[in-house]
Amino acid sequence: MTIRIPEQSVDALLTSKSDAPLIREFTAVKQAELFETLRHLRFSGQLVLITLKGRKSILHLYKGMMIYVTGGEHANRRWFRSVRACVPELIDDLPKLEREIIEAATHQTQIGWQYQLLASWVKRQAMTLEQAARIIWGILNEAWFDITQAVDLTYELQPISTDSTKHLVFIEPAEVIVETERLWDAWQMAKLAKFSPNSAPTIQHSQELQNSISTAAYQMLSQLVDGEQTLRDLAVSMKRDMVSVLGFLLPYIQSGLLDLTTIRDRPGPMFAPAAELPNIH
Repeated sequence: MTIRIPEQSVDALLTSKSDAPLIREFTAVKQAELFETLRHLRFSGQLVLITLKGRKSILHLYKGMMIYVTGGEHANRRWFRSVRACVPELIDDLPKLEREIIEAATHQTQIGWQYQLLASWVKRQAMTLEQAARIIWGILNEAWFDITQAVDLTYELQPISTDSTKHLVFIEPAEVIVETERLWDAWQMAKLAKFSPNSAPTIQHSQELQNSISTAAYQMLSQLVDGEQTLRDLAVSMKRDMVSVLGFLLPYIQSGLLDLTTIRDRPGPMFAPAAELPNIH
């Protein structure tokens, strides 16, 4: 299947899911074809990708280049993880961070509070533009991995006029596609395709697990596997890649001693009071 978007469709918003084109097996080749067309059309606005389960990711584009991504699974966890990996000092002071999030949410642009806060930090020189670029790169790669893992989805185009001076970075879609394909191939080769990196490992049979490993190993495992950290969270905490983290836990999962469960995203500022803003510790 070759994806082609006629030029007139850029001016016609696809807002109804029933009208949105279905892409089956959204492979790297099909992803590249889609972005090649959007780049040719110099499309600016939102590419809304919707999985068959109804989960929506919004890719923000400027003339076919990636600017940012919002939505998807665990959008807030994704943002905190990427910030912590690059500039952890900016999220160490929780009360200050809560105030900054509320301020960013109050004055957010069409892209949302996460991007607004990154832009604010760059403007105030709390972080460099290079650090912001690394954060956005990490966010895009996580989100695109989830989109790739979804396999089948629909898309909508929502053109939006935008000023290039309001954006922090412009990322070539091909670079994200190639990096995601590398990660997805490794995930599949390790026979992990059915597992989501957004799931959280939990201990199912504590006593059996304690009897099967050393006391030191059990203490370490019980601290990491608390049901609150996803595989991605653990990868950051352990400073390891997702494949090695899940590979380490897989024997315990297969034996039934551990289980992978679905957990909620951290709450965001638009639907939670300050006291309930994301706990980043």
